[in-house]
Amino acid sequence: MSYIEESVAHEELKKALILAGMREIEQKGIVGLSLRRIATKCGVSCAAPYRHFVNKERLVFAIISYVNSQWEILKDSICTAFKDDEKKMLLEICAATVLFWRANNNFRSVIMLDDKFLDAEQIKEKNRITDEICDMVKRTCQNSDKKAFMVKSVLYGAAADQMADINLIKDCLLTILAS
Repeated sequence: MSYIEESVAHEELKKALILAGMREIEQKGIVGLSLRRIATKCGVSCAAPYRHFVNKERLVFAIISYVNSQWEILKDSICTAFKDDEKKMLLEICAATVLFWRANNNFRSVIMLDDKFLDAEQIKEKNRITDEICDMVKRTCQNSDKKAFMVKSVLYGAAADQMADINLIKDCLLTILAS
């Protein structure tokens, strides 16, 4: 196997371990996360995950980072599409975030992890999506701390409520941003 093929295989396995880890968190919670079970699901030895992640904590960090990187792709496309209207951009990013979490239950289960099971670095990475949105609210609006808190509350609530209408959510967000 050439160096390039080996490198690609390494990255593919790393991604498979991350995705299996997400499913494991969704099914068993972070306390039940098992590198041994993840390795079995990926069809590799129990030692294989340790070639990619020093320990379970580094795998959890990689999982959170993966979720955030997928969201960044979505956010960047919205920022490009609405670059001339910051409030519309903010509204569309909020709505897309809710839809993103709803469409990806395993992502949502990672973002909703209880902080008491995470270290400071994992918490900071886990909160990156909503922190970025809150920073946008603060740049765009007056009474920004209160509005940022309200927007964050709507995002988490709407993501958990699979039945809430996205247009109703947008209306709620518009009301918050306009107040």
